[in-house]
Amino acid sequence: IERVDPADTAARRLVPRYVYLRETLRTSARDVQVFRVGEIVIDCWIVGVDAQGNIVGLTTVAIET
Repeated sequence: IERVDPADTAARRLVPRYVYLRETLRTSARDVQVFRVGEIVIDCWIVGVDAQGNIVGLTTVAIET
């Protein structure tokens, strides 16, 4: 979010969605950690603990070329 190419219109349009995701994670979970596994095609897991003590999170894939 902090390093978006100003010339990349598509990336700039995604910033509000990532800001919303970050704020949702900050307010909904504690001890949030990000795990990245792989090269080029990277599996990403974002996990934390909710107010009831449950493990919560999401997974996605990042492509880095």
